[in-house]
Order: sequence, then C-alpha cells, then structure tokens
Amino acid sequence: MNNLKLISEQFIKDNSPLMNNVENQFISIHILEAQNIELRYIIGDDLYDEIIEEYTEWAENPGTDINLYVSTKNQTLRNNYIKWILLYYALYHSIYDLDSKLTNKGIEQQSSSYSTNSYSTQIENRRKDYKNMAETYVSRMLDYLQTHLDTYPLYNTFIGGSCATDLRGFDSGWYLGSEL
Repeated sequence: MNNLKLISEQFIKDNSPLMNNVENQFISIHILEAQNIELRYIIGDDLYDEIIEEYTEWAENPGTDINLYVSTKNQTLRNNYIKWILLYYALYHSIYDLDSKLTNKGIEQQSSSYSTNSYSTQIENRRKDYKNMAETYVSRMLDYLQTHLDTYPLYNTFIGGSCATDLRGFDSGWYLGSEL
C-alpha cells in the first residue's frame, strides 16, 4: 500500500477546527484511512491508482514542475474535490481518537468538564456533520465526473456505464426499518 497522502496534515489544521498542537502522525493515519477506505471506494481502483501514481512520481522528484508528472485533469479533481473530501473524512475517522491514547497500560482518556452523555452526544453530532460535509463534496465530485466521463475514462470503467448518481448515498441518520 502506498503511503502518499493527497493532502497534508497542515491543510487539515488550516481548514478545520483541529488545533495545531495535534500531532501530525495522528492526522496522517486518518488521512490514509480516508484515502484508502473512502476515496478508493468512491472513484474506483483504476482512477485512484492513476492519481496516486502521478502524485507519487511528482513527490519523488522534488522541486520539479507538477505539470510534468500530474495531468491537469487529475490536478483539477484533487484541488476542487478530493482534498475537501479527504479533509472531512479524515476528521470523521479521527474524532473518536482525539480524546484518548492507546498505551501499554490500556486506553487513557483525557478528562473533561462535560458530562458523559452530553459529551458523547456532541462528539456523535460533530461526527455526523463531518460525514455530511464529506458526502456533499462527494456528490459534487460525482456530478463533475458524470459530466466529464470522456475526460476520466478510468472512472467510466468503474461505474460500468451506469449513471453515477445511482452510486450516491446519503445518511440522514433516520432509520425507517427493514423489509422482511
């Protein structure tokens, strides 16, 4: 698995309420989770691998022009959509871990002046907000990809010729039951 991150830890700190004192190693883990779990699922293996390969080649040649290694179409996709999707999915994946540490003695949790119930409700609400924001950017990216299928043939192989809007989901938090 490639450890190249399509966004930096500083990007998350600069564009979210995450404080600068949070260690980059902590954020890095969740960026990679967001990329490998969420982004790969959204755009498919072929397009994902192409983007990672191009950015890896550019990263391996520091100081060179990005246009020599990364196609304009993939720069557009990353700058307008992917980096925002990864920002919110990284926050979504990390929020439970922000107030605790795993040590050889167990899980250490930072103390808080909040009561347990209201604090956990706040965390869960914030987590849903991050997921909804990520899904908003996913929806925008899918609209963009659907209208530019000729530019992104590797995405077209992922959707199998079907309408990309069929792949979109939205989690409103409401459970309406199941059909038995």
